[in-house]
Amino acid sequence: MLKRINNKTVEGTEGFIVRVPNIHEIEYKADDLHAVIEIEGGRSESGGVDWVVYSSTLKVISQHDAAKVQDIEKQVVFERVAKSLELLDMPNSIR
Repeated sequence: MLKRINNKTVEGTEGFIVRVPNIHEIEYKADDLHAVIEIEGGRSESGGVDWVVYSSTLKVISQHDAAKVQDIEKQVVFERVAKSLELLDMPNSIR
């Protein structure tokens, strides 16, 4: 379950937080993982803004385990980010 904290932040009951500090990036925090992902807004056909989340830009800021984030964990991160952005009224696609 997701809870909208404010117009920039969503908290998940699984213990993660997704924050959009500006129009260029997303911050994801869960347990010992802190990551930043680049985003970009573009005009949609309906005249609104559709957001592109660039999966290749996932940058781990800190992680308790020095090993790289596993692919399965990345998939969970991007699923949570996509759902959180929807809750913030930010239609999006992961690329």
